[in-house]
Amino acid sequence: MIPPKIANFETYIVAYSGGKDSTATLLWALDNLPRERVRAVFCDTGAEWPETYDYLDYIERELGIEIERIKAGDRKLPPKRDGTPPPIESTATSLWHLCQLRVDWPKHRARSCTTYLKWWPCRLLSYELDHPVILEGVRAEESKSRQQAGPGLHHNGATPVWRPVFYYTEKEIWDFLRAHHILPNPVYNHAPRVGCWCCIMGRPREVLNFCRLHPDIAQVAADLEQEIDHTWQERHSITNLLRQAQAQIPLFEAQPRFKEVAKC
Repeated sequence: MIPPKIANFETYIVAYSGGKDSTATLLWALDNLPRERVRAVFCDTGAEWPETYDYLDYIERELGIEIERIKAGDRKLPPKRDGTPPPIESTATSLWHLCQLRVDWPKHRARSCTTYLKWWPCRLLSYELDHPVILEGVRAEESKSRQQAGPGLHHNGATPVWRPVFYYTEKEIWDFLRAHHILPNPVYNHAPRVGCWCCIMGRPREVLNFCRLHPDIAQVAADLEQEIDHTWQERHSITNLLRQAQAQIPLFEAQPRFKEVAKC
């Protein structure tokens, strides 16, 4: 039975990242909604962990679905209501392109990366679909700001959002994946979150782990720091972390961030 609050929608877009919460959201949708009306969408920022791409293939095989890959730039942001053009950031096609346009990295309190590389691509797609609602894997337990956001459907004319796992605890998420016999994304062996490997919310040791695993990709970010004369974080640069990784300095040790990973 479809939950009453979202029963009147025709298309259920699952904003899928490859992380545990969005995977649980996808499983919930396939369990509770008409399968033919569920549409899983992955917004590629161009700075994803390579392991996540393999994980998307794994989820598709296990669940017998197709995950649609989209990215910023696939659909153009329309002019504002007063006719002025959208911000220059809206022309970005990847995180690297966004940093070049802004000549800096996104900030903790100004997450242009989320807005233009995740939020808008998904919503522009939703405008093409029949009476859609977007399902997000956001949980109240994660932060005070997310707790205040509530489970969703406050949309003010835009595409509404529903968060079906909003009240789940982290343990309940892992239990849910385990009950469906779904393995976790291997990124969790190296970082506590799945998303951009150089997320501004991340910690230096996570980026250092990435540099050890994927030095060629990390070099792209290090070159970007030099190009725009701005480092990833105020006190940490990817350039220095890559040097540490190349020198094999044991500053941080790669280890699973969640005990639950090993249980799945």
